[in-house]
Amino acid sequence: MWAYFGLLAGRWNVRAVAATASIAILSFLGTPIWAMLVPMRLFHASIPAIALQAIYQGALVGVVATFLYMRVVALLGSVRAALFLPLIPVVTTLTGALFLGEKPSALEFAGMLMVVAGMALALRSRGT
Repeated sequence: MWAYFGLLAGRWNVRAVAATASIAILSFLGTPIWAMLVPMRLFHASIPAIALQAIYQGALVGVVATFLYMRVVALLGSVRAALFLPLIPVVTTLTGALFLGEKPSALEFAGMLMVVAGMALALRSRGT
């Protein structure tokens, strides 16, 4: 879905700030509807936990990541930008190993190597 979003944003020449603001505003406006339809246990969580998730999910993932992705679309083009999306599980796994002490299995390392190799091959091809 993000790849399709990037392709459309590239085709329509959407600016990074405009796309990020639109997504953030629409997400914020949709929150009350979502909260009414989905059973929540939000009020069982502590205030610091809610604040941490609001900062992480709202600011970092929702705003910063969207803005950076849109900048990559503008700088590299939508096709090349879409090639970076498979790196998300790789970065997540490596971050978990670094900050949480998780130990990826040999199969997970092999999968990460395959993803990086596939991305490198795709970036080197003339069609992108």
